[in-house]
Amino acid sequence: LSEQARTAIKQVIAAEARAAAAEREVVLLRERVQELIISSKEVSAALIIVEKQTSHAEGKAEVLSEQARTAIKQVIAAEARAAAAEREVVLLRERVQELIISSKEVSAALIIVEKQTSHAEGKAEVLSEQART
Repeated sequence: LSEQARTAIKQVIAAEARAAAAEREVVLLRERVQELIISSKEVSAALIIVEKQTSHAEGKAEVLSEQARTAIKQVIAAEARAAAAEREVVLLRERVQELIISSKEVSAALIIVEKQTSHAEGKAEVLSEQART
């Protein structure tokens, strides 16, 4: 064989080796693409799950926020009722003090009336005795 033929054969062998290596690389790249597609699907599925969980958490947060607002309103209303009750207690204590004072005044007046009645009865007896004599 001529030198050219040998060189040409060597070039063909080298080209076939490169072609075989390229084919192996294509197979490996296709496998990698399949892995990436599967991985992408898994990531998409995971993202859907995360989005659902996030949506659920947001809904739950809204419910809890509304419950907190309601609880705050209830606390404010309870504080207002407590303040009103405290004012009523103060007014009732004042009224009780007025009634105690009034009761003492009535008792004092009754004592005076009883003394006057007793005195008048005594005077009536004296006058009645004098009238008989």
